[in-house]
Amino acid sequence: MRKPVFPRILLLVVLYCGIFVVLVSMQFARAIPESDGAFPNGFILPQAKTEEAYNEFLVQWRDQNFSLWNRTIQQQNNEDLLIAYEAEALVRGTYKAAVAAVPSGFLRGTARTYESSVYLGGMDQAYRSMIAREREKTTRLSRLINEKSLEFLKESNVFEYFAIRGHNNYIDAGAELVRTIDPTILALDITPGILEGYITWKNIRPDADNPFESLVEDTCSVIAESILKAANSAEDDSIETRIFSFSGNQGDTEFNLRLGKALLVYAETVNDTSWAGIGRSLVISALSMGDASGAVNAGLVIDEEGEISISSESTELTTARLHRILNPLEAYPRALTISTSPNNVWLWTTAQAAEATQQNDAMDITVRFPAGEAHYMIIRGIRPFTRIQLHNMDFRSDSQFERYDSSGWFYYTQDQTLVMKIKHQRADELIRIIFREAARPAAQTAPATQPAPASQPAPQPAPASQPAPTSQPAPTPQPAPAAPASAGNAGPAEREESEQ
Repeated sequence: MRKPVFPRILLLVVLYCGIFVVLVSMQFARAIPESDGAFPNGFILPQAKTEEAYNEFLVQWRDQNFSLWNRTIQQQNNEDLLIAYEAEALVRGTYKAAVAAVPSGFLRGTARTYESSVYLGGMDQAYRSMIAREREKTTRLSRLINEKSLEFLKESNVFEYFAIRGHNNYIDAGAELVRTIDPTILALDITPGILEGYITWKNIRPDADNPFESLVEDTCSVIAESILKAANSAEDDSIETRIFSFSGNQGDTEFNLRLGKALLVYAETVNDTSWAGIGRSLVISALSMGDASGAVNAGLVIDEEGEISISSESTELTTARLHRILNPLEAYPRALTISTSPNNVWLWTTAQAAEATQQNDAMDITVRFPAGEAHYMIIRGIRPFTRIQLHNMDFRSDSQFERYDSSGWFYYTQDQTLVMKIKHQRADELIRIIFREAARPAAQTAPATQPAPASQPAPQPAPASQPAPTSQPAPTPQPAPAAPASAGNAGPAEREESEQ
C-alpha cells in the first residue's frame, strides 16, 4: 500500500466561541492557502458544504465498497463485512443472492453473533449470544455509573441503549453523574457521548430538564481546539483535504467517524450549518482513509518534530467497520422499542418498519420486509402467552422451526424472549400474541313457570327454553409442517445443516 506523505504543522491562533483556538494546518507537497480561512468555515471540505454534495459522496463510497464486498464475500469470515454486505444487498434488491453467497464456514464458525442473525438465522445460538452480551454490557455500564466514572460516556449512544431496554434507573443515575461534570475540564474522548446524550434526552424526555444542555457549548469548544486540517500530496487524489480531531498526539479514525456523526446529528437538530459542515467533513475524512482493498488507516500520530504519520500501533480496521459505525441504512440490524406498557418490549430486527398495539390481552406487531423474503427477529420482554398467530393462523412452538421453508417461533420463558422467522407473503406481516383467552359467556337459565289460578284449568307448562347455543369460532387450521427446504430454497440455517 502506498505510504502517504504527511505534513509539518503550522499553528494559527484565532478567537472562536469566546476562546482562543489553536488551528493546525498541515503542509504536504503544497501548503493550504491562507485564504482558506479560519475555523469553522475554512475547515469545511468542498464535499461537505451541502447535504446534496455529502450524500453524493456517501453513495459513491457505498457503491465502491459494495462492489468490493460482492467480489470477495465468499472468502470472508468477518461479521462486520457480512452485515454491511447484507444490508446493502437488501436495499439494492439482491438480498436473496447475498444470503446464498455467505460462506458455510462463517455459518458454522465462531465469528458470528446474534447481530447477524437477523439475516442468517441460527436463532438458538443467537439467543444465547444476545443474553450473554446484554448482561455483560449492562453490568459493565452500570458499574461505571455506580463508580462515578464518566468512562460510560465512551460507549456509543449509551442513553439510547438504556432507554430501549427500559433501564430508567440507569438513565436517572447517569444523568445525575453528567450534572456533576465540570465544563472547564471536559475531556475530548467523552464529547461524542455528550452530543449523543443531548439528542437522546430530547427524544426520550422532551419535557424534562436536559442534563447535557449546559455542557454543549464547552463541548463544541473542546472539539474546535482538537481539529487539524491537512492538504494531501499531489499523489493522493482520493480527496483534496482532510480534517481530524486529535487527542494529544493521537488521532483515531473510528473515533473521528463517531464524532463527526454525532456532530452532524446535533447540528441538524439545532440548525447550525457550520457545525453540520464540520461533522460532514469529519465523516468524509474518516471514510476516505480506506484503500482499494478495504483496509483502513486506523490511527494517526504526531511526533515530537511535528510530523504526522500513520500510527504503527493502530488496530486493524476495515471499510465494513466504518460502514457499521456510520449505519447509513434502516436495513441494518438494530434494537427498536415497540411497547412500553404494561412492560418494555423491544426487537432486534432488520425490519424496515415495526410497530405494536396492545388491547384486550393481545399484542399485534406489524413488521415490514420485502415480500417473498424471510427475516429473523429476537423479541425481548414478552411475558408468557397462550398462543401466537402468524398469517392469520395459529402456529405451534417448534424448536426446529428453522428447518422448514415457512414461518415459525420458539419462546424462552426464563428470559421472556421470543425468537421468530417470518417468511413474508406480503410486505407488512402481522404477528398476534394472545396473552389470555377471552372468557366465554355463561349459559342463561329460563325463568320458572308460574302456576295458573285455581279457577282456570292449568295450562301445560311450556318447555323450558334452552339457552341459545354459544357461537364458537371455527377452529383455526394448524399449518402442517412443510417439508424441509430443498437446496433450491434453503436458507442459511438449512444450508448449514445439510452440509454437516
